[in-house]
Amino acid sequence: TLARRLSNALGAATGLTYKSPFKLAIKAGREVVQDGISWFSGDIGLISILLAIVGCALIFLTLTFIVRTMRSLVASKLERWVQRAMDSHVFLCMLLGAVFTVMVQSSSITTSVLVPLAGAGIITVRQVYPVTLGANVGTTITALLAAMAVSGASLLAAREVALVHLLFNISGIAIWYGVAPLRRVPVALAERLGAIAERSRVSAMLYVIGVFYGVPALVFLFSRG
Repeated sequence: TLARRLSNALGAATGLTYKSPFKLAIKAGREVVQDGISWFSGDIGLISILLAIVGCALIFLTLTFIVRTMRSLVASKLERWVQRAMDSHVFLCMLLGAVFTVMVQSSSITTSVLVPLAGAGIITVRQVYPVTLGANVGTTITALLAAMAVSGASLLAAREVALVHLLFNISGIAIWYGVAPLRRVPVALAERLGAIAERSRVSAMLYVIGVFYGVPALVFLFSRG
């Protein structure tokens, strides 16, 4: 209801499209890899599979080198600077996460930047928490900007969906971070899952497959029935 009222209040105003400089920077490299794989095979399905494999390999390789680099800089001024920034007001940390996510148009990139820092021991999970929440809000702003560029009969519907996404994430922050007892629950669960993953990588892999693939598949099957 609130999203519908806000959408109607905005009227027929439209926005401008925004292209992430990071996406433009990696576009040339992606095309080089894609052309190289296409040279070995003309099968589009096989090319897509190979691109997925190469992408995953590059992600793990990049994260490995970032963690090693961060560990080598732990004793330098970088650690003190990051600690000082993360220990600032929680709303500033949320704003930092939201702004960075809007710039790169991806909350996954923001989270991927924080993971190596936490893996290197420079920041803690509790310090990452508010930045991640800000990233969740930032990714909804990206959708809102996209909805503002829509015109025609689907204008109001697109805005309503984007505003529902925004209000849902803000409501989640108000509940899970605004209430002190609930604020500790996600951090405690993350720390426990991290400890399990450290003891057994197989358990971590099964968790990822089950939560991100198994559960959505079951929901999809039950919804069709």
